[in-house]
This record gives sequence, C-alpha cells and structure tokens, in this order.
Amino acid sequence: MSFALLVRMQTMTDRGTSTTFPRHPLATSDVATQPQTHVLARKVAFGITALVTPIAAGAAVAALARSRRLGLVAGGATALLFGVARWQFQRWFADEPAYTVERTIGDLEIRSYQPRVEAHTRFSTLEFDEVRERGFRRIAAYIFGANSQQRELEMTCPVTIAPRTTSHTVAFVMPPGISLGQLPQPDDSRILIVQVPARRVAVLRYHGGYKAETVIEHAAELRDLAAQAGLTTLGEPMFAGFDPPTTLPFLRRTEIWIELA
Repeated sequence: MSFALLVRMQTMTDRGTSTTFPRHPLATSDVATQPQTHVLARKVAFGITALVTPIAAGAAVAALARSRRLGLVAGGATALLFGVARWQFQRWFADEPAYTVERTIGDLEIRSYQPRVEAHTRFSTLEFDEVRERGFRRIAAYIFGANSQQRELEMTCPVTIAPRTTSHTVAFVMPPGISLGQLPQPDDSRILIVQVPARRVAVLRYHGGYKAETVIEHAAELRDLAAQAGLTTLGEPMFAGFDPPTTLPFLRRTEIWIELA
C-alpha cells in the first residue's frame, strides 16, 4: 500500500476537537512559496537512473556469469534497491521552502527564510504525539483533494509543529509558485491558509524518532546552544519533520527550529 493511500484512509478517522479557524478570503497578494531546489530535475534524473541501471547491471551479470537467469535476478535486485531508496528518501523528491544559510555555529545553522504560504491547523491539546498524528492527517486530507476545487496538491516538506501556551499549531508548506489567493479553500474549517513572513531561525538537525521525548530533548539542547552562542530567540522551539512516518528513524531528517530576533 502506498504512503499516499494510507494517509487518505487515515484521514477518515480524524474527528477530534480543535480550534476552528475562519475560512480564508481570496487574497490579492502574489506572495508564493519559493522552492529551495529543482525537484523536477531530480525526479527525472532518478527515474532515468532507476530505469537504466538495473538493465545495465542485469546485462553485465548475464555476460560475466553466462547465465540469463542470474542476469534477470541481478537486474531485479537492483530495481528493488532503487524502489526502496525512492520509498525511504521521499524528501529528496519534495519541495521545501527557499532559504539561505547565513552561518553555522557549531551544531547550529542560522537560516534566513523567504516569505511562504502554509496551511495551519491548531489543537488545544498539548500532547505532542497526538497533535503530530492528527494534524498530519487533517492537512493531508486537504492536500489530497478535500477542498473547494477537489484539487490534489503536491506534497512538500517540512511539516512543522509549533507550541503555544495552551495549544500546538501544525503547518504544511504549500507548493511553490501558488499564491494564497490561488489555493482552494479547505473543506475543513479547522484549516487556515496563511502567508508567513520572512524570518530567521536557528536550526539543530538530528536523525531519529518523532516521539515527544526525543523532540523535547533536542529542543532543550537547541535552547542551550543558542544561549551559548549569544543569540536572541523569540518564542518556543518548533519541530520540523522532512520525512513521513514510514521512513526508518535513522534515515530521517529531523530538525528543531527557534526564531531569531
């Protein structure tokens, strides 16, 4: 079963209570998310490589071993490896918002992000793991067609979770090149499409799980490192996940962000 299909099935179970946002009016601003890299070129290059390499590997093994059967096995195994790589590294083929790296301070990376458009949903509960799962399903439903145009949008990364005093906000970056006014309205009134201004953040990257205890541990580490570096921070650290839950924890790209003054 594909990850996208799994998410579609899971969204049907999301009936939790949360803060309701008003539906957004069509905006006149032309601000749109700008992509960090050219994902289309990466998809094309990977597709060509994934097609040609198994054929070449199978032909080489068949010639060396003088066995057509071994050649087919080698080609099939190579194709399987490419399939697993495509599944486990989905972030390589998803757009992320444009940023520049101002500098690095030890394990910290100081980034400057351009304005972008995001879909937000807010939860009154402070249970991080519950918010992560329900928030992802809810906004994924909007992306997969639960909107005024029944339009399917491209998946992007990262998914962010920002804590507040009495709530958490889950956010998806909207696809590049589409302004707020061009996006369809969500069927679910608990989702708000917003423009996020340019901002600077300090980032701590790690590989690992998405569980609350892991996130809290690295958020505390980020705070300590920022203080040691003399950085002036704003608000609380937020979680940024670049991979779906199906990606093995040690292969995930996970970050903790905190906004800078």
